Amino acid sequence: MADTLTIGGVARQTGLPVETIRFYESAGVIPAPARTPAGYRLYTTTDLRRLRLIRQARLLGLALPEVKALVERAFASECTEFADQLLLHIARQRADIERRIAELAELREALTMLESHVRHAQAAAPPGLRHDGSRLGEGRLPSPMGATARRGRARASSPGGGRRGRGSGSDRAGRCHPPSRSALPPAGKAAGRRAVAARHRRRAGRCR
Repeated sequence: MADTLTIGGVARQTGLPVETIRFYESAGVIPAPARTPAGYRLYTTTDLRRLRLIRQARLLGLALPEVKALVERAFASECTEFADQLLLHIARQRADIERRIAELAELREALTMLESHVRHAQAAAPPGLRHDGSRLGEGRLPSPMGATARRGRARASSPGGGRRGRGSGSDRAGRCHPPSRSALPPAGKAAGRRAVAARHRRRAGRCR
């Protein structure tokens, strides 16, 4: 029992989470360990070596079925029998790392050029000038409150002063009621008397 470890001790020595170790056991990547009478898992040094190999294989980008086959071969035969396969995976992973490093270097160079361009444009722009060439404060949308105030000032300065479309009280009375006879000029009164006399004559002629 002195050479066995609990699952917590294995997790600390391999860098694998406890949940991952349990998953590898349920997936058949590692054999089920022995247990204490209380049900605690006990791992041997061989289990520890197996888990370390699994972790390294996963870092190389191997899929779980490939990891399982590699671990089975590694612990069922001599190291030289699976060394070639492991070296092949190492070479592929190294090539992939070199490719990603080159891509990141290109991205860093592009970001450096972009930063230099932005700083140059910022330094060359006059104070208060935006990057689109317009002054700060130009091109703003008119305020609805400003338009309302302008209409109010226009009404106040128009003849009559009050609300637009309404005249004085006399104008409204003239539109609603016809003028009385007393308001007619003298020429209008004479024309009215002649029209009344003509109607009387027509009536008298019909009665004869």
